[in-house]
Amino acid sequence: MTKARSAMLVASLLTVCAAWGQVNSSRVQEFVCPTASGGCNFYRELVEAKDEDITQDDLRYVCFREYGDDFFLITISQPYASPKTWYQWDVATKLYELNYSAKARATFSARSYHAGVEASTSQPGMFLIGSWQPGLNTMLFNAADSHETTTAYADKSQLTIVRKYESVSDKKIEYSLTIQRSTLRFAEEFNVVGNAKDSFTQRGRCSEVNPLPQIPKPPPLTQEQKDERDKFEYCENSPEASDKEYCASSITYRDDYEVWRSKKQPAKK
Repeated sequence: MTKARSAMLVASLLTVCAAWGQVNSSRVQEFVCPTASGGCNFYRELVEAKDEDITQDDLRYVCFREYGDDFFLITISQPYASPKTWYQWDVATKLYELNYSAKARATFSARSYHAGVEASTSQPGMFLIGSWQPGLNTMLFNAADSHETTTAYADKSQLTIVRKYESVSDKKIEYSLTIQRSTLRFAEEFNVVGNAKDSFTQRGRCSEVNPLPQIPKPPPLTQEQKDERDKFEYCENSPEASDKEYCASSITYRDDYEVWRSKKQPAKK
């Protein structure tokens, strides 16, 4: 290999490495820490390392306490359901309407980190199986463990976790976390049962990584449903008295109705 070719190869490798570094650093720089927390740098390290817990699509929030190197992740999976699950066909209006009793399975997890290392014994730390269901202009999430000592709930305004557990020092703890979705502020309460002196509150801010699921659009109408809808709109707006029998019938097409009606007429003598 000539010196010229060697120099070109080295220059090309340097260019590729520099470009990778720019892309990688720019991706990390996209994250802006929402509060003065040492945990932000450790979170950036995990992003740069493409840690599986950090890069998954179901990661919703990364939250940083105001002081210290701690942060935690909130993950809620997409509902395991098609858009048609959330709707039912209204035979009266010939439209899809939300089925508020419909539910679809989903999973919830919270993971805590200290100095960039997962701390499995720290709060919040849990895995729950729950469900999504439609609410008023929003999707609602609800989950609980088998003993209902740990619950998670999300609506349009807040995400809330409540957990009762015993600490390593055998103290009974009532833990709660509330994230205000509009401002991404959060508050944690560690209430030691029977000992208000040892109870404390922590605050901080979260960043939204992936938005929570929204109510999907209704399924597309089949051709039969479109025809039924067209008849409904025609009959709602038609002033013709002669349309009354047709509109009251179960026959979709006017031409079919005329054929049916002609067969009903008695033969002329």
